[in-house]
Amino acid sequence: MRGKPTKTLRGLTWKHDRGLAPLLATSQRFSEHHPDVAIQWETRSLQEFGEASIQTVAECYDLVVIDHPFMGEVAHEKCFLSLDQHFTHAQLEELKRDSVGPSYVSYCFEDHLWALPIDAAAQVAGYRADLLQANGFKVPQTWDEVLELATFRRGFVTPALLPLDSLMCFFTMCANLGEPPFTENGKVVSRDIGEQVLERLRFLAEHAADGALSANPIAIWERMSSSDDVAYCPLAFGYSTYARSGYRVKLISFGAIPSSGRGPKGATLGGAGLAISEKCEHRDVALEYAFWVAGK
Repeated sequence: MRGKPTKTLRGLTWKHDRGLAPLLATSQRFSEHHPDVAIQWETRSLQEFGEASIQTVAECYDLVVIDHPFMGEVAHEKCFLSLDQHFTHAQLEELKRDSVGPSYVSYCFEDHLWALPIDAAAQVAGYRADLLQANGFKVPQTWDEVLELATFRRGFVTPALLPLDSLMCFFTMCANLGEPPFTENGKVVSRDIGEQVLERLRFLAEHAADGALSANPIAIWERMSSSDDVAYCPLAFGYSTYARSGYRVKLISFGAIPSSGRGPKGATLGGAGLAISEKCEHRDVALEYAFWVAGK
Protein backbone atom coordinates (compact mmCIF):
# COMPACT_ATOMS: atom_id res chain seq x y z
CA MET A 1 0.00 0.00 0.00
CA ARG A 2 1.32 3.43 -0.95
CA GLY A 3 2.05 5.67 2.02
CA LYS A 4 0.75 9.17 2.44
CA PRO A 5 3.05 11.86 0.90
CA THR A 6 5.15 13.69 3.46
CA LYS A 7 6.53 16.31 1.07
CA THR A 8 4.27 18.58 -0.97
CA LEU A 9 5.35 20.97 -3.70
CA ARG A 10 2.97 23.67 -4.95
CA GLY A 11 3.36 24.63 -8.60
CA LEU A 12 1.95 27.39 -10.80
CA THR A 13 1.62 27.27 -14.57
CA TRP A 14 -0.54 28.93 -17.23
CA LYS A 15 -4.12 27.97 -17.97
CA HIS A 16 -4.00 25.91 -21.14
CA ASP A 17 -3.68 22.23 -21.98
CA ARG A 18 -0.16 22.87 -23.22
CA GLY A 19 0.83 24.49 -19.94
CA LEU A 20 -0.89 22.11 -17.54
CA ALA A 21 -1.33 18.63 -19.02
CA PRO A 22 2.39 17.74 -19.32
CA LEU A 23 3.02 18.86 -15.74
CA LEU A 24 0.14 16.83 -14.36
CA ALA A 25 1.41 13.77 -16.22
CA THR A 26 5.04 14.20 -15.15
CA SER A 27 4.05 14.93 -11.56
CA GLN A 28 2.01 11.76 -11.40
CA ARG A 29 4.85 9.68 -12.78
CA PHE A 30 7.38 11.37 -10.48
CA SER A 31 5.19 10.63 -7.45
CA GLU A 32 4.90 6.99 -8.51
CA HIS A 33 8.67 6.74 -8.14
CA HIS A 34 8.71 9.02 -5.07
CA PRO A 35 5.70 7.95 -2.96
CA ASP A 36 6.55 10.48 -0.28
CA VAL A 37 6.17 13.40 -2.74
CA ALA A 38 3.01 15.13 -3.98
CA ILE A 39 3.16 17.92 -6.57
CA GLN A 40 0.05 20.10 -6.82
CA TRP A 41 -0.38 22.39 -9.83
CA GLU A 42 -2.51 25.52 -10.08
CA THR A 43 -3.06 27.74 -13.11
CA ARG A 44 -3.35 31.38 -14.05
CA SER A 45 -4.46 32.99 -17.31
CA LEU A 46 -1.94 33.66 -20.07
CA GLN A 47 -2.26 37.40 -19.43
CA GLU A 48 -1.62 36.94 -15.71
CA PHE A 49 1.24 34.65 -16.67
CA GLY A 50 2.91 37.56 -18.44
CA GLU A 51 2.03 40.34 -15.99
CA ALA A 52 1.85 38.96 -12.43
CA SER A 53 4.27 40.00 -9.69
CA ILE A 54 7.20 37.60 -9.64
CA GLN A 55 7.98 38.20 -5.98
CA THR A 56 4.39 37.49 -4.91
CA VAL A 57 4.33 34.27 -6.90
CA ALA A 58 7.65 33.12 -5.43
CA GLU A 59 6.27 33.66 -1.93
CA CYS A 60 3.35 31.29 -2.57
CA TYR A 61 4.69 28.53 -4.82
CA ASP A 62 7.65 26.15 -4.93
CA LEU A 63 7.69 25.53 -8.68
CA VAL A 64 6.76 28.28 -11.14
CA VAL A 65 6.49 28.17 -14.90
CA ILE A 66 7.86 31.54 -15.92
CA ASP A 67 8.37 33.73 -18.99
CA HIS A 68 11.97 34.55 -19.97
CA PRO A 69 11.43 38.37 -20.10
CA PHE A 70 11.16 38.25 -16.29
CA MET A 71 14.78 37.15 -15.86
CA GLY A 72 16.02 40.67 -15.19
CA GLU A 73 13.51 41.13 -12.38
CA VAL A 74 14.21 37.64 -11.05
CA ALA A 75 17.95 38.34 -10.96
CA HIS A 76 17.33 41.62 -9.15
CA GLU A 77 14.88 40.23 -6.59
CA LYS A 78 16.69 36.89 -6.19
CA CYS A 79 13.38 35.27 -5.29
CA PHE A 80 14.19 32.11 -7.27
CA LEU A 81 17.17 29.77 -7.05
CA SER A 82 20.12 30.39 -9.35
CA LEU A 83 20.04 26.91 -10.81
CA ASP A 84 23.60 26.94 -12.12
CA GLN A 85 24.67 26.69 -8.48
CA HIS A 86 22.66 23.51 -7.94
CA PHE A 87 23.48 21.42 -11.03
CA THR A 88 26.81 20.13 -12.29
CA HIS A 89 28.51 21.57 -15.35
CA ALA A 90 27.77 18.34 -17.22
CA GLN A 91 24.06 18.55 -16.35
CA LEU A 92 23.85 22.18 -17.47
CA GLU A 93 25.63 21.40 -20.74
CA GLU A 94 23.18 18.57 -21.36
CA LEU A 95 20.20 20.86 -20.82
CA LYS A 96 21.72 23.53 -23.06
CA ARG A 97 22.49 21.02 -25.81
CA ASP A 98 18.98 19.56 -25.74
CA SER A 99 17.12 22.88 -25.71
CA VAL A 100 15.66 24.47 -28.84
CA GLY A 101 17.41 27.48 -30.36
CA PRO A 102 18.30 30.14 -27.77
CA SER A 103 15.76 28.85 -25.22
CA TYR A 104 18.40 27.92 -22.64
CA VAL A 105 20.31 31.20 -22.77
CA SER A 106 17.06 33.19 -22.58
CA TYR A 107 16.83 32.16 -18.90
CA CYS A 108 20.36 33.37 -18.13
CA PHE A 109 20.89 36.80 -16.66
CA GLU A 110 23.84 38.32 -14.78
CA ASP A 111 25.85 35.10 -15.12
CA HIS A 112 23.19 32.86 -13.57
CA LEU A 113 20.53 30.45 -14.85
CA TRP A 114 17.15 31.18 -13.26
CA ALA A 115 14.87 28.65 -14.95
CA LEU A 116 15.11 25.44 -16.97
CA PRO A 117 13.61 25.54 -20.48
CA ILE A 118 10.64 23.17 -20.65
CA ASP A 119 8.65 24.80 -23.46
CA ALA A 120 9.90 26.47 -26.65
CA ALA A 121 7.84 28.66 -28.94
CA ALA A 122 8.15 31.43 -31.48
CA GLN A 123 5.69 33.50 -33.43
CA VAL A 124 4.28 31.62 -36.42
CA ALA A 125 1.61 32.17 -39.04
CA GLY A 126 -1.59 30.18 -38.58
CA TYR A 127 -4.22 29.58 -41.21
CA ARG A 128 -7.36 27.69 -42.06
CA ALA A 129 -6.41 25.90 -45.27
CA ASP A 130 -10.07 25.11 -46.02
CA LEU A 131 -11.14 28.76 -45.83
CA LEU A 132 -8.25 30.01 -47.93
CA GLN A 133 -8.89 27.38 -50.61
CA ALA A 134 -12.64 27.92 -50.61
CA ASN A 135 -12.09 31.61 -51.35
CA GLY A 136 -9.40 31.06 -53.97
CA PHE A 137 -6.37 32.12 -51.94
CA LYS A 138 -2.97 30.58 -51.29
CA VAL A 139 -1.08 30.98 -48.02
CA PRO A 140 0.60 34.42 -48.21
CA GLN A 141 4.38 34.39 -48.17
CA THR A 142 5.13 38.12 -48.01
CA TRP A 143 3.79 41.02 -46.01
CA ASP A 144 2.48 42.66 -49.19
CA GLU A 145 0.41 39.52 -49.81
CA VAL A 146 -0.82 39.57 -46.20
CA LEU A 147 -1.98 43.18 -46.45
CA GLU A 148 -3.73 42.46 -49.74
CA LEU A 149 -5.45 39.41 -48.24
CA ALA A 150 -6.65 41.52 -45.33
CA THR A 151 -8.76 43.61 -47.72
CA PHE A 152 -10.86 40.59 -48.78
CA ARG A 153 -13.21 41.14 -45.85
CA ARG A 154 -12.86 42.42 -42.33
CA GLY A 155 -11.56 39.77 -39.96
CA PHE A 156 -10.32 37.40 -42.67
CA VAL A 157 -6.79 38.30 -41.54
CA THR A 158 -6.50 38.87 -37.80
CA PRO A 159 -3.34 38.89 -35.65
CA ALA A 160 -3.23 38.75 -31.84
CA LEU A 161 -3.08 42.43 -30.88
CA LEU A 162 -3.44 42.50 -27.11
CA PRO A 163 -1.04 45.31 -26.04
CA LEU A 164 1.72 42.90 -25.02
CA ASP A 165 1.30 40.87 -28.21
CA SER A 166 1.22 44.03 -30.31
CA LEU A 167 4.62 44.88 -28.87
CA MET A 168 5.90 41.39 -29.75
CA CYS A 169 4.54 41.87 -33.29
CA PHE A 170 6.34 45.21 -33.49
CA PHE A 171 9.64 43.64 -32.46
CA THR A 172 9.26 40.78 -34.92
CA MET A 173 8.26 42.96 -37.84
CA CYS A 174 11.19 45.29 -37.25
CA ALA A 175 13.59 42.34 -37.27
CA ASN A 176 11.82 40.97 -40.34
CA LEU A 177 12.61 44.24 -42.11
CA GLY A 178 16.28 43.78 -41.24
CA GLU A 179 16.55 45.84 -38.05
CA PRO A 180 16.21 43.83 -34.81
CA PRO A 181 15.21 46.18 -31.96
CA PHE A 182 17.73 47.40 -29.37
CA THR A 183 20.81 46.67 -31.46
CA GLU A 184 21.97 50.26 -30.91
CA ASN A 185 22.36 51.86 -27.51
CA GLY A 186 19.70 54.41 -26.68
CA LYS A 187 17.43 53.50 -29.58
CA VAL A 188 14.75 50.87 -30.10
CA VAL A 189 14.75 51.04 -33.92
CA SER A 190 15.30 53.69 -36.57
CA ARG A 191 12.43 56.09 -37.25
CA ASP A 192 11.99 54.78 -40.79
CA ILE A 193 11.66 51.12 -39.76
CA GLY A 194 9.48 51.96 -36.78
CA GLU A 195 7.05 53.96 -38.90
CA GLN A 196 6.85 51.23 -41.54
CA VAL A 197 5.96 48.64 -38.92
CA LEU A 198 3.46 50.85 -37.12
CA GLU A 199 1.72 51.55 -40.42
CA ARG A 200 1.45 47.82 -41.13
CA LEU A 201 0.06 47.19 -37.65
CA ARG A 202 -2.42 50.04 -38.03
CA PHE A 203 -3.63 48.59 -41.34
CA LEU A 204 -3.97 45.11 -39.87
CA ALA A 205 -5.84 46.41 -36.83
CA GLU A 206 -8.30 48.31 -39.02
CA HIS A 207 -9.08 45.17 -41.02
CA ALA A 208 -9.00 42.72 -38.13
CA ALA A 209 -11.97 41.03 -36.51
CA ASP A 210 -13.75 42.69 -33.59
CA GLY A 211 -11.88 42.06 -30.37
CA ALA A 212 -8.44 41.69 -31.97
CA LEU A 213 -6.99 44.46 -29.80
CA SER A 214 -7.79 42.44 -26.68
CA ALA A 215 -6.88 39.02 -28.09
CA ASN A 216 -3.82 36.99 -27.12
CA PRO A 217 -2.59 34.03 -29.21
CA ILE A 218 -4.80 31.50 -27.41
CA ALA A 219 -7.88 33.64 -28.10
CA ILE A 220 -6.99 33.83 -31.80
CA TRP A 221 -6.36 30.09 -32.13
CA GLU A 222 -9.56 29.30 -30.22
CA ARG A 223 -11.52 31.58 -32.50
CA MET A 224 -10.01 30.13 -35.67
CA SER A 225 -10.60 26.57 -34.48
CA SER A 226 -14.23 27.10 -33.53
CA SER A 227 -15.63 29.49 -36.16
CA ASP A 228 -15.06 30.57 -39.76
CA ASP A 229 -14.57 34.33 -39.43
CA VAL A 230 -10.74 34.33 -39.26
CA ALA A 231 -8.80 32.51 -41.97
CA TYR A 232 -5.26 33.75 -41.43
CA CYS A 233 -3.16 35.09 -38.55
CA PRO A 234 0.28 36.35 -39.64
CA LEU A 235 1.85 36.53 -36.17
CA ALA A 236 1.10 34.75 -32.90
CA PHE A 237 2.95 32.33 -30.67
CA GLY A 238 2.41 28.79 -31.91
CA TYR A 239 0.34 26.14 -30.14
CA SER A 240 0.75 22.85 -31.98
CA THR A 241 -2.28 21.34 -30.21
CA TYR A 242 -4.57 23.25 -32.59
CA ALA A 243 -3.01 21.40 -35.54
CA ARG A 244 -3.96 18.00 -34.11
CA SER A 245 -7.03 16.29 -35.52
CA GLY A 246 -9.82 16.16 -32.98
CA TYR A 247 -8.41 18.78 -30.60
CA ARG A 248 -10.99 21.33 -31.77
CA VAL A 249 -13.80 21.31 -34.33
CA LYS A 250 -11.73 23.16 -36.96
CA LEU A 251 -8.13 22.32 -37.85
CA ILE A 252 -5.46 25.05 -37.95
CA SER A 253 -2.30 24.73 -40.01
CA PHE A 254 0.91 26.54 -39.08
CA GLY A 255 3.77 27.87 -41.16
CA ALA A 256 6.56 30.42 -41.33
CA ILE A 257 5.86 34.09 -40.75
CA PRO A 258 5.64 36.37 -43.80
CA SER A 259 8.74 37.84 -45.39
CA SER A 260 9.68 41.45 -46.02
CA GLY A 261 12.16 40.36 -48.68
CA ARG A 262 14.74 38.68 -46.46
CA GLY A 263 12.88 35.47 -45.77
CA PRO A 264 10.71 34.47 -42.78
CA LYS A 265 13.13 35.89 -40.22
CA GLY A 266 12.87 37.68 -36.90
CA ALA A 267 10.13 35.81 -35.01
CA THR A 268 10.26 36.67 -31.30
CA LEU A 269 11.22 33.82 -29.00
CA GLY A 270 8.54 32.60 -26.61
CA GLY A 271 8.11 29.50 -24.48
CA ALA A 272 8.47 29.03 -20.76
CA GLY A 273 10.92 27.84 -18.14
CA LEU A 274 10.58 26.10 -14.79
CA ALA A 275 11.88 28.06 -11.81
CA ILE A 276 12.22 27.07 -8.14
CA SER A 277 11.37 29.49 -5.36
CA GLU A 278 14.09 30.57 -2.98
CA LYS A 279 11.61 29.75 -0.22
CA CYS A 280 11.05 26.16 -1.37
CA GLU A 281 11.28 23.88 1.66
CA HIS A 282 12.01 20.69 -0.25
CA ARG A 283 14.70 21.94 -2.60
CA ASP A 284 16.31 18.60 -3.33
CA VAL A 285 13.01 17.14 -4.50
CA ALA A 286 12.15 20.24 -6.54
CA LEU A 287 15.58 20.22 -8.21
CA GLU A 288 15.32 16.53 -9.05
CA TYR A 289 11.85 16.97 -10.56
CA ALA A 290 12.85 20.08 -12.53
CA PHE A 291 15.91 18.43 -14.06
CA TRP A 292 13.92 15.31 -14.92
CA VAL A 293 11.18 17.36 -16.62
CA ALA A 294 13.59 19.59 -18.55
CA GLY A 295 15.98 16.80 -19.51
CA LYS A 296 15.66 13.77 -21.73
